[in-house]
Amino acid sequence: MGTFSTVVQASPAAGTVDLLATPPELTTTVDPNVVVTFDDSGSMMATSLPDSLSGSYGNKYYFSPDTNLIYFDPSKSYPPPLKADGSSFPNASYTGAWRDGLCANATGSYCYGSANTLNLSTRFYQDFSKVTSTGDAPNALTGVDISSTVRGGSSGKYNGGFYYTCPTPFSNTGCTATYINDETAAVQQNFANWYSYYRTRNLLSRTALTRAYGSISGDVRVAWQTINSDFSSPYSLASPALSTRAIQKNVGAWRNNFYNWIYNTVSTGSTPNRRAMIAVGKFFERSLTTNNMNPYWEFTPDGPEVGQNLSCRKNFNMQVTDGYWNDNTTALSPVAPAGYFDGQTARTLPDGRAFATNDAESRIIWDVQGTKVSLSMANIGFHYWAKDLQPSLNNNVTPYIPDRSTGVTGSVPLLAGQGPLDNKEIYWNPVNDPATWQHLSQFMVTLGVAGSLDFPGDLLPLRKGTNTSALSTGWPMPTNNAPPGVDDTWHAAVNGRGAYFSASNPQQLVQTLTDILSAILAQSAASTPIAISLPLITAGTTGYAASYQSSDWSGSLTRHNLDSNSEPVIPPVWDAACLLTGGSCSSTGTTVTQALAPTARRIFTSDGKPGTGKAFRWSSLSASQMNKLNADPASINLNAVPPALPFTTDGLGSDRVDYLRGDRTRESIGTPRFRTRGSLMGAVIKGEPVYVSSPTSGFRDIFPVGTPEQAANVAGNSYAKFQFDNRARSPNVYVGSNDGMLHAFSASSGLEQWAYVPNAIIENLRLTKSTQQSASFVSTVDDAPQQIDAFIGGQWRTYLVGSLRLGGRGVYALDVSNPNPGSETAAASAVPRWEFTNVAPTSGGGTDCQPGARFCSSLGYTYDSVSIARLEYQNKWAAIVSSGYFPEDTADPASKDPAAKRTSLLVIDLETGILIKEIRTPAPTSGVSYGLSTATVYDFGSNQIDDIAVAGDLAGNLWRFDLTGDPSTWKADLMFTSYGGGVAVGDQPLSFNPTAMRDPVARVPMFVFGTGKYLGKPDRTNNIPQQYYYGVRDYGTCRSGSPACSVYPITPASLEEQVMSQTSTTGGDGKLYQVRRITKTATPMLGAKGWKIRLGSTTNPNSGMTASAGERAQRRAYPFYSANLAMLFTLVPRNQDPCSPGNDYGFVIVNAASGSFNAPSSPLATSADVGVLLPTPRPIGTPVVPPGGGAVEIPGIDKTTLPINVAEAVEEALTGADDVWHRNAWRELLNIF
Repeated sequence: MGTFSTVVQASPAAGTVDLLATPPELTTTVDPNVVVTFDDSGSMMATSLPDSLSGSYGNKYYFSPDTNLIYFDPSKSYPPPLKADGSSFPNASYTGAWRDGLCANATGSYCYGSANTLNLSTRFYQDFSKVTSTGDAPNALTGVDISSTVRGGSSGKYNGGFYYTCPTPFSNTGCTATYINDETAAVQQNFANWYSYYRTRNLLSRTALTRAYGSISGDVRVAWQTINSDFSSPYSLASPALSTRAIQKNVGAWRNNFYNWIYNTVSTGSTPNRRAMIAVGKFFERSLTTNNMNPYWEFTPDGPEVGQNLSCRKNFNMQVTDGYWNDNTTALSPVAPAGYFDGQTARTLPDGRAFATNDAESRIIWDVQGTKVSLSMANIGFHYWAKDLQPSLNNNVTPYIPDRSTGVTGSVPLLAGQGPLDNKEIYWNPVNDPATWQHLSQFMVTLGVAGSLDFPGDLLPLRKGTNTSALSTGWPMPTNNAPPGVDDTWHAAVNGRGAYFSASNPQQLVQTLTDILSAILAQSAASTPIAISLPLITAGTTGYAASYQSSDWSGSLTRHNLDSNSEPVIPPVWDAACLLTGGSCSSTGTTVTQALAPTARRIFTSDGKPGTGKAFRWSSLSASQMNKLNADPASINLNAVPPALPFTTDGLGSDRVDYLRGDRTRESIGTPRFRTRGSLMGAVIKGEPVYVSSPTSGFRDIFPVGTPEQAANVAGNSYAKFQFDNRARSPNVYVGSNDGMLHAFSASSGLEQWAYVPNAIIENLRLTKSTQQSASFVSTVDDAPQQIDAFIGGQWRTYLVGSLRLGGRGVYALDVSNPNPGSETAAASAVPRWEFTNVAPTSGGGTDCQPGARFCSSLGYTYDSVSIARLEYQNKWAAIVSSGYFPEDTADPASKDPAAKRTSLLVIDLETGILIKEIRTPAPTSGVSYGLSTATVYDFGSNQIDDIAVAGDLAGNLWRFDLTGDPSTWKADLMFTSYGGGVAVGDQPLSFNPTAMRDPVARVPMFVFGTGKYLGKPDRTNNIPQQYYYGVRDYGTCRSGSPACSVYPITPASLEEQVMSQTSTTGGDGKLYQVRRITKTATPMLGAKGWKIRLGSTTNPNSGMTASAGERAQRRAYPFYSANLAMLFTLVPRNQDPCSPGNDYGFVIVNAASGSFNAPSSPLATSADVGVLLPTPRPIGTPVVPPGGGAVEIPGIDKTTLPINVAEAVEEALTGADDVWHRNAWRELLNIF
């Protein structure tokens, strides 16, 4: 960032648009590859767990869930499996239960035929144990009956179902029987389901797979194998079925195939787990064909045979087994894989890092006792993790680094400015996966079988090299058919950077498999750089930068000193996230030893109405808030329609509030655990920081006679006095983050002053959902608030009014006049003012969308939706809230909301939060309306009373709302349309608010705005319609006889075009810049209704622009008012490869009245350079014009690196661009810090 030393696609469903919680360049569509490896060994037909119970069906304790972990437990529920379409299998009948319910109700080919059902009330005991099912004539049952001695009798209820309660495991002493025939119908139903779907290890594992995958659809790609029947005789690696199997998205016919495989899996043979692991590894080493046999291939929407290799796609093996591997210890048949290396031999990894077998940090990989077993599961796991499985592909797999802590295996902390992967302890922490090459991660699940080590208790000793529970260091030597074989399975998961799970009962297995899929999706959530920075904001010689980590969705806010080029100095002065969290701080290179205790933080919420602020503590919350925070996040469906929210409760609301306040206990202990956080501060994605110090709204004390502001001025309570009295007000930086809070940080110290939790995100359950251990990213407070000084309640105050983006359909208002409002109780009383949402509050909400209401169902998701106006009506200050956007995602009920088909502007009393009026736009004749973007307000009379609001929508309309007089006369005019003349509705969306500039020729406002959007997945492409920047004159309100009625709507055909061309020029840094040049039109501007500039395109017949297809407006135009210049910002997606995300950013500076260049030294010039497309994917910040004049600073642009002709042109254009401004634009000063 330099200082210019100058003194101052296909349309969505009607009414909806594709919306993403994260920026579109942070792709979430690189679906991971998952191979499901299923143990189909003979032991999977056992009706007992653990193995030590084998053959004990002559004992009562065999039939007690306290000993036999998979036997019927009356305290647990046994829901049926799920079908491929997500619907449930039928409940079993107690008098006609299936021996294999999956087979009987699906397409299994091995069912028991006529013997498949059993009347459990009379024949439960028959053939209970050792019943086999193979592909051969399974009608002949060979099971073992339960003896009458164990049952307690041989007739009546003794022949029906039963279970024992035994005080001592593995002992018959004191066991008491409960007979299912004597129980309620509900218990009998539950028992029948257990029998049909969970009775054996095979049944429960198959049922668990259907339920785990039931909620996962196209988010993963799946292939599958069994460890026995999928291998040719004699069980070699020569031709496993997996070698000829494709991998596809888990949808449609492929999903049906996957489920049919689950239904048909039988049990036979031994447990050759190692062979199966190698088959998965070889699967991901396949040739890179152009079809679904290639695990990395992805078809694009451009055609059935068009696609690309996605080099960042992650690979996982999910292996479910019930015991030890039991093939040969020292050799595999036929041979080890080509190029095999193990985890006990030093080598160089594909990223150039050394793996040494004497490093303390990597001890958990290589430290194994006894004779080396080269082909152990652990070594196989390391081989397929450490080997580049596809050397011809770019190594751009995103590392997964949820744990950045140090001090366990080393003493070197993460240093200031050091990347986490440069720290050896973080790199080799088994929780993290730092691999950037194509590799395989292992998730291992064993069914209740114990190794010789204590899982998970021995993980820390294994990392540190201290004695484990086995009284030795390191892993035991792997052996087959013995407990060390289970340890080897755990070790394989560690070496494969996945995870190991030991499930002891059916419910645990379902949860385990669900957690694995959630973990896989979390690791694959983004294929972007680890750290993403937002544009820098500056205040004097200091800058503030927000950023986030896409690997764990943690955020930060840092303060930087600025160098002579206004570049931020590294390391920062402080990092607010570190100060909040405590411990080692990598950004500053310091350690925070006294982070604020969770109980000492000042965090508050409200009920959404004035005067209802309260501490965010469990005892202070309302019954409704407690109910929502007590919800089990795993049961929350964020797409359910309120108020019928189908969630269950877990009773952890109090713990959840403590967690949100910063208590980290449940991140590591307890069941269930809460989401592990890298920082207490959540991701700051769109909530760019807002710096507030002394009052800066810039009012003059010239309000009309008779207004409260004029009376206050006469009484000595003027705005000038308000400014003077608060000239030294302590500065705070306010930032919305996705931990559910709007934070206030001291701009000086970085310490949190307070935080506000909007009631809206409590009531819509997003806050609760965000605490789920396996939850993917959940939007909460994800927008930047607007700051305004306003005359409220007889005095001048400073307000913040914030929106939530995809966090909710609502807005909130806070009084921040006092930067440090005292205790938590005092702050809760003083700061929250009101909230306004789309749903009725519990009481006093009024009538939907009618004057006096506190809610309006027309409100969509609020994307930077707020402007502030001073109205003529009753001298009110108002929040002008656009109706926002409704999602295209049909799973979100908002997509079906009737309000999605209309747009409206909500005028809300800033003092009370009560709706003054909803101004609806006319119903679109096309039946399509995509929601209203942010409005700009304008004052015609220079009396500081706003007369109109102007806003665009995503259909391409520009609406003009007349706010003069009484609300009964307020109306909306369609001022401009970007469509027509071959341009379809929605081709040129207006997603940013226009900027009001001067037209000195016609002496009317000129509204400057660009087209294009960047909100969802379809927006990542360059294949979009042509976009423009427009300047449109205002012709007043259309009333009877007014000229506006015959002029509106203005169309692009009536605008004068300024032609922009582009050439490549080398900059001062040696990089190629695309320099933009405008040729001035020879046609006089007076006869046109405005101007237009066509943005880059390969098909532009009037321009030489060939390097910026897909260019669109990136943000609203920035005004330099005194020079009447507009800085136009553009964005160009770099490519459509989701593994190489990113955008290029550009700008041009034009005369706002004509769209042409500003070159005072060359008045006769017909063309001039006006801007550039930058060669680096760094967003351009908001220009800073120092009060009173000075050097214009444009964050993100370094003058010394620009081509000299561009730097000189920009410098000349900005001559005279100081901060002299007038009332009709005071609102825009909110962007100057």
